[in-house]
Amino acid sequence: MKLSLVVRFAIPLLLLFNSGCGGNSSSMQSQNGFPPAPTSADAWFGTAGNVLVSDSTSDKDGKIDFLWIGFNSASEWQTFLANPNGLEIGGTVVTPSTNGMNFHFDPNSTTTLQSGVPEIQTVIDNLKADPTQTNLFDHTHRWFVSVKVEQIK
Repeated sequence: MKLSLVVRFAIPLLLLFNSGCGGNSSSMQSQNGFPPAPTSADAWFGTAGNVLVSDSTSDKDGKIDFLWIGFNSASEWQTFLANPNGLEIGGTVVTPSTNGMNFHFDPNSTTTLQSGVPEIQTVIDNLKADPTQTNLFDHTHRWFVSVKVEQIK
């Protein structure tokens, strides 16, 4: 009887804790459903500013992904702030990463484009599936993504 009582309560608890595994899981999300803002200890933290973006406008896998992108360049950050919803954001893709997406943009290279070169444009889901891919323009790991801005910090 004691064993059935333990099992009765243990299984729901295990399911609750286990459901948070995977990229951008609920265990990594703050109360508003977004992943917590990066800190200076995170490799994707930008010293000039940070923006949380989602792929809600370009989702391909049926799961809305969230990604914090950091800017170390104050001038690039100001360019972004002047028009946060009309630009593509990108830079050098770093992998692996511990942010739940297995990649992030190097804050030292993060920049924005008003109109991008198609050979360096992609979507978050493509980078999530293969963050090691190279672009067709200069065969580097530099990519730009069209995203929806969710938060600016």
